[in-house]
Amino acid sequence: MVAEAAAKALEVGSVGINQLSGVPPNAPVGGVKDSGYGYEGGTEGLEAFLNLKLLSQKVLS
Repeated sequence: MVAEAAAKALEVGSVGINQLSGVPPNAPVGGVKDSGYGYEGGTEGLEAFLNLKLLSQKVLS
């Protein structure tokens, strides 16, 4: 299939052939080479925007 061969030859994050969206909304999507930083979407994308914080509270007996 010509479209499949073209998609494999491209150096891109995702390719959609004859469809509205190339990937499901929860799939991680990232740049290729220097064209992006990290990932967007999915668990990996969410973690990129998080700052971990520890909250400790003394519980009275």
